[in-house]
Amino acid sequence: MLITTKLDSDAKIKSLRLNYSPFKVVYAKEEALTFVEKINEPIGIREKRTGGGQLIRRMTKQQAIDFINSDKMVEYPCAVYQDVSETDTKLIYQGEIFIDGTNGHIAGRLSYVKSISVRAAMLRDDCFDIAYGTYHNMLYHWDRRRCSMGLRRCKAIVDYCCKYNLIDCIVEFSYYSVPVGVNNENILIWELRNY
Repeated sequence: MLITTKLDSDAKIKSLRLNYSPFKVVYAKEEALTFVEKINEPIGIREKRTGGGQLIRRMTKQQAIDFINSDKMVEYPCAVYQDVSETDTKLIYQGEIFIDGTNGHIAGRLSYVKSISVRAAMLRDDCFDIAYGTYHNMLYHWDRRRCSMGLRRCKAIVDYCCKYNLIDCIVEFSYYSVPVGVNNENILIWELRNY
């Protein structure tokens, strides 16, 4: 799977019918204003030209409209989306995971920190690394040791990645105790990247 930009990532998430927070990449003010009217509050806006672009969260429709019309508006293209930060109390963990297609090795990072983006959480010292030789090895340890909660929870995201063939790319995700997103699933995919 080749993904070269954040826009490629957004398109791939939609084409694979993964679970995501409703969003639209917009290229002009009028497009942004039209989409804001179609989605539920709270609303978020993220600049999409580069990784780690400006992010504004938890806005009402009126705040989003005022922001779009202001001189503070981020550069286009940007994503306007239904912000799931209201479900932060239901967040179990968030992170990123990579499954190597050549040898099946699994690696990633998990964080239990709420109210910040996945990318910000991955930069913190209190997140923990996960690494397993192979999925089979992970399942062996999971069944045999009645493993830690972290390993059991990793199994859910690894199963999700395998189900949708999300191999050879970093999968940025959040895992909730309640269904969220367009597919009403517990796992929400934020980004796929190998760029």
